[in-house]
Amino acid sequence: MEQIIKAMPSIRYLEGEEAMLGKQLTMISEWSRKWGMAAQDMYNRYLELVRRSIGMEMRKVVLLDEWSQIHSERSTILAARLELGEIPLYAWQGVVQIERTLNDGTRKDLNRFEIDPLGLYRRRQLE
Repeated sequence: MEQIIKAMPSIRYLEGEEAMLGKQLTMISEWSRKWGMAAQDMYNRYLELVRRSIGMEMRKVVLLDEWSQIHSERSTILAARLELGEIPLYAWQGVVQIERTLNDGTRKDLNRFEIDPLGLYRRRQLE
């Protein structure tokens, strides 16, 4: 099934939409005969997973943006309170360190997954 999915974009590009649809139908029929199950059902499950993966990625992007806004607002508030003398320097430094750790950890956790070449969500490969 993976080979069918990977082949479709290049067939569409090289031979056109109509040729791609014909070849896709042939490949799906051959896959069904080989594996003894309905390839179209499997392909539809794949498409649903792609849709869900894209939705999760969009939510991740929104979360990262919201987290950046919250982090920025908190930093501004803390700096203002320090400047006004409302909190001692050592307390501010401790809070800044905690927030930096939270920020780095949150970003790391949210970026742990990505969309793979098939359009599915997967764990990011460690570098």
